[in-house]
Amino acid sequence: MDQRYMMNTAARLLLGSRNIDRMRSEITATVAMILGLLEKREDCTLSETFNEEFSFTGGMWLAKGGIRRSIGGNVIDSNVCVECWLRHTGVRLEYSSQKGGVQLHVGSVQDVYEALPSFIEGMQRVRPDLENKLRLFLRASDVKF
Repeated sequence: MDQRYMMNTAARLLLGSRNIDRMRSEITATVAMILGLLEKREDCTLSETFNEEFSFTGGMWLAKGGIRRSIGGNVIDSNVCVECWLRHTGVRLEYSSQKGGVQLHVGSVQDVYEALPSFIEGMQRVRPDLENKLRLFLRASDVKF
């Protein structure tokens, strides 16, 4: 093989590795953001439980668990687990609000990353107040520095 081809392959491998790391990080950050926004309520809801499923073309998202708040609205306890199940591989992502982080095989990162919009849309259906909160972040994403 020629030297240029090997250098191009090495550069692409390194770029792919960085992209997988970035996608894994963005999966964790997005799920944590949505769960964090769920914890903040304007009304006086003292506790909520979740047992939701959101299907998408390649699988399903599951959100289950609960959030307890004090009378002042402060979170006392949050134990929400989010899973993403991929039909073609049987792989599951698992994110727990108590443990944090994503446990996910490198071969499934891109599939789960591409399914994030269906998780966001599903959570907005369950909690319509999320839409206004997310709109603030979307608007801020248009700011150019």
